[in-house]
Amino acid sequence: MSYHVVENFLEPDVFEKLKTKAQLLKKYARLDDNFIAGDYDIDIDQGYYEKYFCRNRVWRFRPFGARYNAYTDKLDVSDTVLGFFGEELRLPILNAKQFFISKGLTDIILRNMWLQYTDKDSAVHRHIDGKIFSAPIEKSFTALIWCHEYWDIEWGAELKMMIDNQIVTLNPKPNTFVAWTRETPHWVTPITEKYDDNIHPIRTMLGFSLYQY
Repeated sequence: MSYHVVENFLEPDVFEKLKTKAQLLKKYARLDDNFIAGDYDIDIDQGYYEKYFCRNRVWRFRPFGARYNAYTDKLDVSDTVLGFFGEELRLPILNAKQFFISKGLTDIILRNMWLQYTDKDSAVHRHIDGKIFSAPIEKSFTALIWCHEYWDIEWGAELKMMIDNQIVTLNPKPNTFVAWTRETPHWVTPITEKYDDNIHPIRTMLGFSLYQY
């Protein structure tokens, strides 16, 4: 499995709880602004937006410090992250795991979970996520559920992936689940000037990292 998309992933009441919780936790998010230096040339179509740097600048709500560093190999952190995020997110976790179980990954492990908020100042350049611990790369996954209220395609912020030398473009439609193997190059297009952060919902997702040996 290189990537998979499921629309209307959660039941409406479950999605509503997730969306509401994500909105409440936004004020606690921290700015992650990471750079990786490299031999990059600007190529907008391929997700290279800055010369010599790959940048990942987004707001995230997730466990930090000792709690995060205590995550160890083969330890499923579902109960730990629920203690941090709240019980409203239990069903989203279970649904995400069930998706992988349905693909034959019956021993899937949750490594981490986070809420991510993207605004006009955000930047997610082309990158890969890499394998988790020493799990095989083909069994190391990133997944997300978009949980903003709505999103207009004219606002940009599309998720793009390079699959078999072809670019796949995904509009961040609410309650859509996307999963991909972590060697897959992916990036997010900039938010356009047609987006008004004073009246429009912020682009929001619940992210997961999962793996299996």
